[in-house]
Amino acid sequence: MMLVVDNYKTFIGKEGNRFVLLTEEQKQEHSADQVRQIVVVNASAISFGAIKLAMESNVDIVHLGRRGHPHARVYPCTLGGTTLT
Repeated sequence: MMLVVDNYKTFIGKEGNRFVLLTEEQKQEHSADQVRQIVVVNASAISFGAIKLAMESNVDIVHLGRRGHPHARVYPCTLGGTTLT
């Protein structure tokens, strides 16, 4: 599953093995086992705990600018491909 965070002032946190998305109106929870990518489109905040959970669960975090171009990407440091020889 891909989580797309496109609401202003959304906070991305963690509770146990779940990502928690908090806005002024609602709270959403998603199991880290089912999330493969988090795409952040607008101004929001992400906790260190959520970043750590994403890295432990091999979840890619992408921040997009106003026009949809990627500004930053955070992904886990794992060995793969030709580095595993």
